[in-house]
Amino acid sequence: ETMADASIETSSLPPVNALLAEFVGTMIFATFGAVVPQGPLGNGILLAVLVYITAGESGGHLNPAVSLGFLITGKQKVMESVSYMGAQIVGAIVGAGLTSLLCQVAPFGGEGPGCFHSDKGIISILSWEFAMAFLLVAVIFGIAVNPKASQFSSAAPMVIGLALFIGASAGAEYTGASVNPARTIGPAVIYLCHWDQALFYIVAEFLGGAVGAALMYFVFVRKNEGYTEPEKAV
Repeated sequence: ETMADASIETSSLPPVNALLAEFVGTMIFATFGAVVPQGPLGNGILLAVLVYITAGESGGHLNPAVSLGFLITGKQKVMESVSYMGAQIVGAIVGAGLTSLLCQVAPFGGEGPGCFHSDKGIISILSWEFAMAFLLVAVIFGIAVNPKASQFSSAAPMVIGLALFIGASAGAEYTGASVNPARTIGPAVIYLCHWDQALFYIVAEFLGGAVGAALMYFVFVRKNEGYTEPEKAV
């Protein structure tokens, strides 16, 4: 089951298992992603693994910016998308709390593993977080939502992880490369860190994801809906 298959439900709320997958997946992402060595590479591999194991239940969004992209393109209903975002944000907060325990860093101290901030200024935060989220969500829609890419669906999680790796490798110097509103919010809640910049991260990530989804869907993907792979001659 791909992201495109898993994201459309007839009911107003997604199945509990889908929300649980988003919660657990984002919790693991926040826990290990905050401390993994070689951050861009480690987080890219981690995201690929987590999308592989959650895609069958929830589509493997694991990022509110991704779920917003599914909402504005009509791939999720409002309550589905909001429920996904809530599960992801709560998962990231719990994950940051687990990191606090594992790393023996006291909460509410103003700093801790996974806290995102930039000494390059607000413009760097807005531009780089927008660009990285745009890249990530555009790739998701190109590889996991586009029916014409269905033959590559088994490789989609790895391609998505590579997109995060490429974007984070470019932008980590400027923002730390959150690329995920839940990953921004989780440590900020647990450690009370950098709330003066957190809103700029969150806005840029949501906008980047929305624009990436809209561009890919309305320009490339929508015209391919209903497309099926031609049968190969035996």
